[in-house]
Amino acid sequence: MKRPNQGNVRYFQNCDSHTKAYLLGFIAADGCLQSNGASGSLGLTLTISESDIQILEKLKQEIGCENRIYEIRGKMTHDKTKEKYHCRFQLFNKLLYSDLLSYGLTPRKSITMPNIVENIPQEYRKSFILGYFDGDGSVTKNPKRTQLMVSFRGTKEFLNGIATELNLESKWLYKDKQKNCYSLVFWRKADLTSFLQIYNNLDFYLTRKYERFSDFLKIDKDETISPS
Repeated sequence: MKRPNQGNVRYFQNCDSHTKAYLLGFIAADGCLQSNGASGSLGLTLTISESDIQILEKLKQEIGCENRIYEIRGKMTHDKTKEKYHCRFQLFNKLLYSDLLSYGLTPRKSITMPNIVENIPQEYRKSFILGYFDGDGSVTKNPKRTQLMVSFRGTKEFLNGIATELNLESKWLYKDKQKNCYSLVFWRKADLTSFLQIYNNLDFYLTRKYERFSDFLKIDKDETISPS
């Protein structure tokens, strides 16, 4: 059987576009650098919720890779009567693996990742952060204070890098002992508005997260408002 075309395995050799930076950020959040069992081949595995499959489709399109996306079904951890649906994309190539390592990504990145934000070219750093946010960030509404709260999870060093790059007016960085990681939270309207403007650089992102900002702030991504 003919082997699928892997496409441009050196796609991440240079971070020279907002889309590429966004995808790098998403991989930093949800990707896994690993060895492929007995064969020892090195590469990338990216497993995400089935509802966000467009991320994997975009990655395949950008690389020009013909590898298929697999559907994964299993029981919910907290409720065995319900099923969870995920999709997985894998690309094993030592050059791709090496290029991703060059940015500071590691096989155990959730607990070892340094401030890799500084390894991304300055003009693309915010797009990288947005990709990470779409992969492992959240935006929720605080019912008591009627405000949005944005949060990221990761290592302390990496989250400090995000906070510095976003130039946050106010933030809360704390250790989440249950999840064995740190969380970065911000909520000031000026910071939320500034974060929303990052979307201007991209025409691809998770709209379900973006819409929470725009609905709450009552503005479009290409507009500005005075912070309260």
